[in-house]
This record gives sequence, C-alpha cells and structure tokens, in this order.
Amino acid sequence: MDHGENEYYDVVHEFPVCKGKLNVYKENYSSYFKYLCQGMITDFANKNSHYIEPCEEYLQCLNFLNVHEPSTQKSAYCKFVNYWLNKLFRSIPNNLNNSFKFYNALKQRDASNRLFLDICEKEIKNINESEIYNIEVLYNLHYNLNKYISSFSSGNTSNCYHANASVSIYENHINVCRVHYKSAFCKLLNKFKDQYNQNVSPEKKCDKIKTDLSYLQTENKSDKLQANRGLESSLDGYPLSGNASHKLNSPGKSIATAIIMLVVTPFTLLILYKFTPFRHRLRNLLTRKKTLHTNSQELEEISLNNAEFQENNHGDRIYNVCYNSIINS
Repeated sequence: MDHGENEYYDVVHEFPVCKGKLNVYKENYSSYFKYLCQGMITDFANKNSHYIEPCEEYLQCLNFLNVHEPSTQKSAYCKFVNYWLNKLFRSIPNNLNNSFKFYNALKQRDASNRLFLDICEKEIKNINESEIYNIEVLYNLHYNLNKYISSFSSGNTSNCYHANASVSIYENHINVCRVHYKSAFCKLLNKFKDQYNQNVSPEKKCDKIKTDLSYLQTENKSDKLQANRGLESSLDGYPLSGNASHKLNSPGKSIATAIIMLVVTPFTLLILYKFTPFRHRLRNLLTRKKTLHTNSQELEEISLNNAEFQENNHGDRIYNVCYNSIINS
C-alpha cells in the first residue's frame, strides 16, 4: 500500500458523517448551483450533461466547508469529496475524464475564486480502481455500523439489519487477509472488528445479529511457520543465531549425546539380536563371509601351487635348452 492509499484509509471512518452533513446541506441550494454548472460545463467533455451533477454537488460541498467547517476538519471532507468524484466519474458512460481534469476545468472558469475552489485543491487527485473499491468497502462497513448505533440511541430498533449488513461485508472480505494480512486494508478490517464488537451487544430485539466478529490469525501462524523453517534450515547445516545456536552447539550437549549413543547402541543391538529376525540374518551373513573367506584361501593356495609348478617347468626348460646346446657344440 502506498502513502496515497493510507491517507484515505486514515479518515475513511469519517466519510459517513461527511456524507450525512453534505446531503442535508445540498438540498437547499441545488437549483442555484445547477444554474452555475450549466454555464461552466459548456466546453467540458463536449457539453456532456452527465458532468452537471458532479459539478453541482461539488460546488455545494465547497460552499458548506467554507461556511460551516473549521479548517482542521476540512481535510477529511475534501478526501471524501475527491473519493466521491472519482467514483462518480467511473459511472459515467464513455467517460474520458477524471477528477483532476474536472477540477482544472472549473478553476479556469472561476479565476476570482468566488466558488471557493481552492479549499480542496490539495486533495483533488486521481484514485485507481482497486483503491476506490477498498475505500468503498470500508465506507460501507462504517456506514452500516453508524446506522445501527444511531438507531438504538434514538430508541429505534428497526435498523437491526444494518448490523447484519456490516457482518456480511466484513466476512465477505476478510478472506483476502489470509494472504495480504500486513496490508493497510486488512489492518483496518481488524480495527473495525474491535469497534464492532465493542458497540454491538446482545439485544432481545436483535437477537439474530452476530455480536463477536473474529479476525484471521494468519500473521501469527505465518511468523511461527517462518521461525520453524529457520530452525529446520539451521539444523540442516546452517548456523543458528541467538540462544538456539548456543544451546544446540554447546560442548555439554555434544558430550551428553556421545555418551547416550555409546550406552544405547549395544543394548539396541542386543535386543535386535535376541528378539528379531536380525539374529538369523546376521548368522547367515557371517556364514556367507566365512565360506567366502575359506574359498578365497583355497583359491589362493591353488594359485600358489600352479605358480610354483609353472616356475619349475620353466626352469627345467631353460636347463634342457642349455644342456642340449652344450652337447651339440
């Protein structure tokens, strides 16, 4: 996850509140801002009427922030507005524009800044599709949980289904964390789990809702697996580090191991000899070796006798040759 994704994830829990306030405010100014946008969008995207609504709502948001929200709170609102713009542009048929181009087109037609376009200037940027999806998942989790909490605080129990919606969304996406458990998205799912468990308690009128979400303990299992793999590789001949290396390679351990081997080995062989087929196999093996040794000795004696006989014959032949040569001379 890059920094851009994390900066949205840090405030996504505030998005439902932002949306609620903006929805209430924009109802009183829709016609005014619609008139402004019809004049400002004339040259943008070939006068596509689909861009009138984003323009109208965007100007309403900026006016609300300028009048009602302190500067410390504007960052979360501006991030929400930018997320909403990116999502809305992706729903426009044959869209070739994005929120950044849209903002620049409006700014060119409001040089005097009478529409307060500079309020969210730093937050207007393009968001990739996967990030929009993750933000939407987190937004819906918090939206439904907030709806459930507010319904009980007002004495209304007709919104129990919002808790079930949170559970369904959570369980449909938690399996992603079996692999990506270190991602910012999965960490926020875990954080939401804690928030949900803290706020949702067993209620008689909502007895079918789940009150205890669980989180995959993949990270702990993975850490243990890596540790075990490290130990296995170390035992295969690679050096160990830390206390494990000292304990396994200490002189005391080596001496104790040697003594145990010397004591245990004879008893093991004795048991094998007395009570298992190993005894007969050993006898057969020794008999075969004895027979082979005897045969080897006999062959060696025969070979020596043959060698002596051949040597004597060779000497006689030499003697006869010399004797005959002397006589004939």
